[in-house]
Amino acid sequence: MSIASIIKKLLLEQRLGKIGSDQYGPETLAVKNAIRKLAYRYRTPYVLGVLIAAITAKRMGISGTSVVEFGVARGEGLNELASISQVIQSTFGIKIDVYGFDWGASGLRETIDFRDHPEMWKPGTYCMESPNEMVENFRKRNVSLVIGDIHNTIKCLDKAPLPIGFVIVDVDYYNSTVPIMEWLLQTPSTNLLPAVPLYLDDTDSLFALSEYTGQKLAINEFNQRVEFRKIDKKSEKYRLYAVNCFDHTLRNTINPIRLDINHRNLIQLLDPKQF
Repeated sequence: MSIASIIKKLLLEQRLGKIGSDQYGPETLAVKNAIRKLAYRYRTPYVLGVLIAAITAKRMGISGTSVVEFGVARGEGLNELASISQVIQSTFGIKIDVYGFDWGASGLRETIDFRDHPEMWKPGTYCMESPNEMVENFRKRNVSLVIGDIHNTIKCLDKAPLPIGFVIVDVDYYNSTVPIMEWLLQTPSTNLLPAVPLYLDDTDSLFALSEYTGQKLAINEFNQRVEFRKIDKKSEKYRLYAVNCFDHTLRNTINPIRLDINHRNLIQLLDPKQF
């Protein structure tokens, strides 16, 4: 182990040592153990999303939750999501089902208009070289990789045994993001946790991205549709948002199960330079 890694580990233990025994309620020990195993090894927003979903599911007393990545390409992100989920599943003692959705060998589709940023994205890129082989390899990891037009394949999530607790959207285009937003809007609240972490990869990384194109436009249109579901930003750096399901039973109950998870504290544990 390098000196830098040793120092990181010591500083992490120092931060974890400052967590009170009840800061995250009965889940505090599981949170600390998961962060020990995941910090500096995996994508921070992925770790955050799965952690928040697991804490919520545990507090709700349900058997587990589902996490989803839209836009799998070569599979690096989905592999990380699967690894993170395995660690958190074991430390929290719950089940985490992992799903991935992609168009497959065709890669990015043709752009439709300026909202898809044709000046940035090239049709045919981010393609899967061997979709069938990837489906089988992920199946061995207990990951469901679904190939096909997301407009149609996303409907299978309505039958997911466990409610969706974390969603990753890395499909680049506005017109590819729309069906995901439509599903988040239309699916019954029982298919979702009360507040779902949402990672949007293409919102703030490039100067030409705007509120009137791409994924940000899809968010704005989502928020204009109804009052009972809204998306708001939680972390600028990590492009982390929350889908607030105000129609969920637990958000309309007196003295409900605690949903007050301090995501800023979790970020500070994983990345002290953020603040």
